[in-house]
Amino acid sequence: MASRSSSAITARHGDCTAIDERDGLLLVSGSHPAPGPYGNFAMRLTERLTVSAILERADAFSKPKKRSYVLWVREHADEDLDALAVSGAVGCR
Repeated sequence: MASRSSSAITARHGDCTAIDERDGLLLVSGSHPAPGPYGNFAMRLTERLTVSAILERADAFSKPKKRSYVLWVREHADEDLDALAVSGAVGCR
């Protein structure tokens, strides 16, 4: 799994890249619309955020840019996000 810093550094190399890291969530929108793991993604950085808050903020960040995104799941801390992803309830974002 990529770290927060390596993901943000990789994303910064694209044209038209937007990065928003605040309040425990890292959001990246790259120059290409494909929801690649280093180009368009959301990553929770703290357990304080609920799944619904993450999805709301990631959607609000990505939709105006016409971007889908990958939701990074931290193996040691994001069991709730992992369960949601495995269930298929999230669908394509």
